[in-house]
Amino acid sequence: MIVLICLKLMYFMRVSTNLAKIVKLTIRVFQDVAAFTVFMIFWITVFMQIYIITGITLFENQDETYAKLTSPVALWIQSFRNSLGDINNPVYTYWSDNENAHEVTV
Repeated sequence: MIVLICLKLMYFMRVSTNLAKIVKLTIRVFQDVAAFTVFMIFWITVFMQIYIITGITLFENQDETYAKLTSPVALWIQSFRNSLGDINNPVYTYWSDNENAHEVTV
């Protein structure tokens, strides 16, 4: 409903010459943001897949934040949050558990 009101308001704003420039600028901004959003979603998905391949988890003890989500979805959401600046250090339990697995005792 609010989106329709904004669209109708922008339609009527085109009557004035000065406001028509703002409407054109707003349309151009949304076009640019759409292209950026596709690019950003692609890279978030790439980082999520890198997390899965390297065995990175989000937390040592799974808390309530992502309890009902599958691991790939939780990793995607956390990658999105990391891209916005809400940085959460990943946990490398797979690698730290297997750190000494290559050592052979004689």
